[in-house]
Amino acid sequence: MKLNKYGLRVDLLSDKIENKFKMINELLDTKINLKPESILSNIFVAVSELEQSIENQIAFVLKQFDPDTAEGIYQDALYERRAVSRNSAKPTVFTVQVSGVKDKQVDSEELVLLSEDYSDIFYNVSDFVFNNDGLAVVKMRSFLEAEVQLKDDSLFEIVNCPKYVSGVVKGSIKNIEIGQDAENDLSFRKRFKNLKNDSDMKCTRNSVLNNLSGYTGGLDFLSVEDANSSAGIPSGAVCVIARPVVSDEEFANAVFENLMGGVSFVGDTAVEITLDNGSSYEVKFLKAKNVSVCIQILLKIKSGYYENGVKNRVKTSVLEFLSGKKYGLKSTVYSSELVLPILNTEGVEAVLDIKLKRKGSDKYYSHLNMSASEIPYFAIKNIEVVNNDL
Repeated sequence: MKLNKYGLRVDLLSDKIENKFKMINELLDTKINLKPESILSNIFVAVSELEQSIENQIAFVLKQFDPDTAEGIYQDALYERRAVSRNSAKPTVFTVQVSGVKDKQVDSEELVLLSEDYSDIFYNVSDFVFNNDGLAVVKMRSFLEAEVQLKDDSLFEIVNCPKYVSGVVKGSIKNIEIGQDAENDLSFRKRFKNLKNDSDMKCTRNSVLNNLSGYTGGLDFLSVEDANSSAGIPSGAVCVIARPVVSDEEFANAVFENLMGGVSFVGDTAVEITLDNGSSYEVKFLKAKNVSVCIQILLKIKSGYYENGVKNRVKTSVLEFLSGKKYGLKSTVYSSELVLPILNTEGVEAVLDIKLKRKGSDKYYSHLNMSASEIPYFAIKNIEVVNNDL
């Protein structure tokens, strides 16, 4: 076994046995020949195997303390000490319309579908009930937490379901969110190495974020970017993106105290800081902007219910649901998240479609992505509910 700056190297078993014979010959000043299966040879083999087993265990342990060789849970634990976490797997989810017997309930995971295009299995996330037309909009997820492909016109075969489920409505797939595979050791290691030059990596950054988060109402509304993490920022400069809950002066002072190590600042808000020696320093930061999200909901109202009353209850349910979630910088708003809150609203028979757009835009989407300086904003006046009474 040899340990140097390049790491630990375990000798071959044959080399160990040969070295032991050389050592015996030198000590006894004789020349013993190595004969296979002899008593002395078997002793040396047994001792060498035990020695190599111990060395292999030592080598394995040392390997897990090296960022370039650590694997699996050891790699996770080591990288987390530098505030870098492995990207976890996510399932593919979507909504689809299913037909069956009205008023019948299907429990979660009771409906199982097979994609005819890719032979992947999907099951319903939660319970659902068929409306008076024998239809239900169902949220499905892939059995595997992985990048499971799906198309708008994918066809399904029912693998398992209660007898009162008759089929899947063709062409009714919506709100597709493709999942992702878990990050393997090699990809995780490459990403970790790319972060090594990021101003002492995220250790320093996370410390700064934690210290400043009290001035923004949480980490979701704060980001520290530099040339390594964001294009367009000059080398040696820092851009603090935030939604301060204190005055500009108080926040600028907090930024300066945490990031005064010779860096320059970029942003749209500038505050002059007076130092103890009487000199001044300009601190800049970028204020996050609210993006008004418009929501259009197409649904069917149960007979016997006052239309405007149901619409108002749906708007309130949607706003309460969105207000309960913490949407920060770089967040994504999915229309599929709103299906269940709407279905649980009194008077709603079915949810036919949900679309999102930025206020002022003409194009609707199934989801909206916020940029590094944007936070979604929701209001009752931006929620439109349409009753399909056909």
